[in-house]
Amino acid sequence: TDKAEAGAKKRLQAQAFLAKSEEESAKAAHEVMIAQLKDYLKDGSLTKAEYDQAEIIAEQKLQDKLLEIKKKKAAAEEKILTEAYNKKQSIRDLELQFATDSKTQADIELEIQKAKVEEAYRIDQSANGNKVLSEQDKNNKLAELDRNHKLDQQERDDEYITSEATRKLENAELERELILQQYDQGLIDKDEANRLLVESDQKVTVAK
Repeated sequence: TDKAEAGAKKRLQAQAFLAKSEEESAKAAHEVMIAQLKDYLKDGSLTKAEYDQAEIIAEQKLQDKLLEIKKKKAAAEEKILTEAYNKKQSIRDLELQFATDSKTQADIELEIQKAKVEEAYRIDQSANGNKVLSEQDKNNKLAELDRNHKLDQQERDDEYITSEATRKLENAELERELILQQYDQGLIDKDEANRLLVESDQKVTVAK
């Protein structure tokens, strides 16, 4: 996955360089055109009205070209990032298939799920995205995945405890502890923490 990220980073840098070069060329060509128009205006080949109209058209053409370059760059970046994501997920899927113990499988599955959250947020925030997700929404979801991962780990560790009530109580208490830790670390916001604590306290009460 590190190679995939490094390769994607280099390709993004190349696209940025190409876009910057195209923008500079478009602006240089625009400046040459404006200079020529000014010469025509100065020697009387163009009237002021003709010059003004030509300048407006030239400026519009420049803005259209810059927008075209921007869209082209965004499309290329989206393609690179999507390919890199798919490649990393394919590698993780392959690692999951060959994982030989439950802990390793759970760790890889966590990476896969967290990557999906990050990718969904990236797409939402991209140029063509809906921009309906906040960074806190993403962080809350990542925190939820981490909590569930640790709770699942405790369940595996407690599988030999014969008392189901004891297992449920330990699980509920751990969940509450994890929620408070994540709030203290700034991984979830106050509203999310309060909502989760209400649910967690109910689980603790029922387990007791």
